[in-house]
Amino acid sequence: MLVMRRRRGEAVLIGNDIEIHILSIHRSRVKIGINAPRSIPVCAREIELVRQENLVAALSVCDVPGVMAQLSEVLNRDTVPDDPGEVADMKREALEQKEHDRRFHVQHSHAANS
Repeated sequence: MLVMRRRRGEAVLIGNDIEIHILSIHRSRVKIGINAPRSIPVCAREIELVRQENLVAALSVCDVPGVMAQLSEVLNRDTVPDDPGEVADMKREALEQKEHDRRFHVQHSHAANS
């Protein structure tokens, strides 16, 4: 890691395309401005870590094969159910399957951690 001292109003160049400007300095915080090409993503590290955690959580909860199977079942029907009772049954079955998948995931994650 390169460590540099900069004062307010000074800048740091990274390559030819990226400039980091020191805009203000307060007790324990420094405000910076970053000029970079749009093709280079720039964000606070904490935001990227939260994004990655959210992605992992979403993938661990989402049962992609189960959702795809349910979608396939619905799409393969000749008609879409218009009977409220049949729609309610489909919702109940989907919720039961989701709960079953969640329990299965929890059991297997606990077994893997043991």
